[in-house]
Amino acid sequence: MNADAEDAEAAPAPSTEPKKKKRKKRAAADVAPGTAGARAAAVAKRDDFAADWPAHPELVTLLAAFDAGNYALVRERGRALLAEKGASEAGAYRGVPLDARVRACIADLLRRIEPDRTAVILLGIALLLMTVLAWFYWTHPHGE
Repeated sequence: MNADAEDAEAAPAPSTEPKKKKRKKRAAADVAPGTAGARAAAVAKRDDFAADWPAHPELVTLLAAFDAGNYALVRERGRALLAEKGASEAGAYRGVPLDARVRACIADLLRRIEPDRTAVILLGIALLLMTVLAWFYWTHPHGE
């Protein structure tokens, strides 16, 4: 016998039993933003930057939308909340006042979804360069 035949005999035979499927736990991202389940999941698992933020109901909703990638909702509700009058009763949302700390957290969340200033500048330079090159191409004669 050679070494290959011995290795083949030593290998275990494939099992005929069906493999058990493992159930996957439902991820917090599968829960629709704005629901009670989304709020509870967002409080339980917060991002590193939001670990010490207060548990305000609107802030939790904004964080759930942020985690789900719904930046339009974050931008719309966040700007509306910041536009409200101060932290007095007129600025309260659903009976929970918006204090200065909650407003600072909302402003930080809005800052995180804004485009990077460097990327905007580089995009502007690229568009300007493309415009100048197109203008130069169209205004100068080509070799005929």
